[in-house]
Amino acid sequence: MTQDSQTAFEIVGRLKEAAKISDILREMRAAGASFGYDVFIITNLPAEHEVSTQNCALVPSWPEGWRTRYFARDYLRIDPVANHVRRTTEPFLWREAPYRSDEAGAARVMGEATEFGLSQGFCIPIHHLTGPGGGGFAVLCSYLT
Repeated sequence: MTQDSQTAFEIVGRLKEAAKISDILREMRAAGASFGYDVFIITNLPAEHEVSTQNCALVPSWPEGWRTRYFARDYLRIDPVANHVRRTTEPFLWREAPYRSDEAGAARVMGEATEFGLSQGFCIPIHHLTGPGGGGFAVLCSYLT
């Protein structure tokens, strides 16, 4: 087992034992120091038919201005990263989230994120048993600034 693998398993073990949001934040920040990310968000993706996305950020560590804008403008619905999470179980880099160049909303989300230093990132989809389409997704997104 590599050192990175061992570190990851240790972090996952501590996260499983976390009793409070503050414990999760502490562990995720420590993991960021080990693996090179600066900010992250743990979110529950609503089903596509759900009206509100306001309360889906379970453990936010995004820059406050971006988090406010993202949810106020309902970017979760047009974010190519969030949309890709619905279609895959594999971790991926932001740049691997497909969207067409003529999708103005998707391009806007990706472009505006850079205004807050979020130019690169990766996502780790974690699907609940309800599976794709019915909501119940959770996703851990970590962003490199």
